[in-house]
Amino acid sequence: MIYELLILYIISFSYFFKITRRNKLEIIMDRDFFLVPLFLLLSLIMGFRAISVGVDTLNYYHTFMQISKMNFEDLLIGFTYDDAEIGYVIFIKLISMLFDDYFAFQIITSFLFCFFMIFFIRENAINYITSSVVFIALLYLLSFNISRQMLAVSMLAYGWCLYAKKKYKGAFLISLLSVSFHYSAVFFVVVYFVYYLRNNKFFVDLFPLLMLIFVILFDIVMSFVEKYFVYYSDYYGNTRDIQNANMSKYLWLLEFLMSLYIIYKNKVFDAYHKYIAMISMMSSVVNYISLSFNYFERIGLYLYPFLILLFDIFGLGFKNKYICSFYYFSVCVCFLFLFFKSTKATQYIYSFFF
Repeated sequence: MIYELLILYIISFSYFFKITRRNKLEIIMDRDFFLVPLFLLLSLIMGFRAISVGVDTLNYYHTFMQISKMNFEDLLIGFTYDDAEIGYVIFIKLISMLFDDYFAFQIITSFLFCFFMIFFIRENAINYITSSVVFIALLYLLSFNISRQMLAVSMLAYGWCLYAKKKYKGAFLISLLSVSFHYSAVFFVVVYFVYYLRNNKFFVDLFPLLMLIFVILFDIVMSFVEKYFVYYSDYYGNTRDIQNANMSKYLWLLEFLMSLYIIYKNKVFDAYHKYIAMISMMSSVVNYISLSFNYFERIGLYLYPFLILLFDIFGLGFKNKYICSFYYFSVCVCFLFLFFKSTKATQYIYSFFF
C-alpha cells in the first residue's frame, strides 16, 4: 500500500497541474512545490522500512551494531571493517555516538540519499515529473539493497552539480568523500573527463565509435584472460547471460539508440544535451558488458543519474507539443509500471520498523 501511495501522489500532482493549465490559470509549476513533498515522502518510506525490506538491510543493521560498540582506534586499524571503506565506517561511528540506534542511522542515510538525488533532478531536469518517475523506477529501490554504494552514487550526482557550476573545491571534496564510502566511485572521473571534452565536436562525433571499439576490444582481451589466466576468468561470464537479462537488454538498447539520436541531431540538441547522451551511451555499454563481467554491474550504477536526464531531454526532439506531451506521458506510464512491478518482489514487501 505504501508504494501505491507514492504513485498516487505523482499521478494526482500531474492531474492537478494539467487541470490548472486547462483552465488557463497563469500558474507555472514551481518545481519545489512538487519536489519537496516528493523528497519527504521518499525519505520517510526508505528510512522507516523494517530490516526485512531490502536484501542487505539486515547486514547493514549488524554492521552498525558492531561498529557502534567499537572504539575509534580499533576501527582505524586496517582502514576497513567488514569490507566497508573507512569513510563509511567513520560515518557509522559518528552517527552511533549521537544516536545509539540503527534506525536513526537508516533515516539519516535515507534523507541524505534522497536529498542529493532530488537536488540533482531539481538542478538539471526540464520535466521534473518525468525525471522523478525515472529516478524512482531505476535508482530508488536499489537504495534499499545496496545503500552504501547508492549513497556514494547520490553524493557524486550532487558533486557533479557543483562541478557544473564551477564550484570545483566542493565537487572535489564530496567526490573524495564518496570514494571513502565506496572505492569503486573513483570510476566517476571518466564522467568529468567526458564533460571536459563536451565541446570538442570531433570527440563527440567519434564517441559512439569509441564505445563500439571498447566493446570489441573488451571481448578480445577477456577471451585472452579467460584462456591464459584461469584465476581471473572466474569473474568473467559467471553471473548472468543475455538470456537472463529479461527486459533490461531492451532498455539498454533503447538508451543507446536515444543517445545516438541526440548526439547526431545537431539542430535540436546542444553540447550539454550531447554530453548527457554520451554518458548515457556509456551506461548502456557498461551494462551490456556486465552481462559477462559482473564487476561492471556495480560500476555502471554511477552513470544511472544521467539516464534520468536522458529520458527528460529526449522530449526536446519533438516539435509538436501534443507528440511531446504524449512522449512524456508514455515514459511516466512505462516507468511507473516498472516500479510497481519491481515492488512485488519479495525483498520489497513493505513493513515499518516500529
